Amino acid sequence: IRAGESAFLLQAGYELPWIEGLTASAAWVQGLDPDGADQFARAECDFDVKWTPTKGFLKGLSLRLRDAIVDQDGGNADTLNEIRVSANYAINF
Repeated sequence: IRAGESAFLLQAGYELPWIEGLTASAAWVQGLDPDGADQFARAECDFDVKWTPTKGFLKGLSLRLRDAIVDQDGGNADTLNEIRVSANYAINF
């Protein structure tokens, strides 16, 4: 959040039953009225598919595919659409 900005978020998710640890979710956040004269309201939509194995040698692994869309209201900014892939592995010691 930028100075003076307010924001709200809507998010929904679903655990897909055919593969253990597989989830899908969508989120939308809207940022409004930042203080800066050269800053504009922005909205971001994220669509995620995430797999987090719960047992076996892959337990601790997390893989996520995200389609992120960012749109700015005003200025000369174009809509940003990017695909993000992330992998994390937790090691407990």
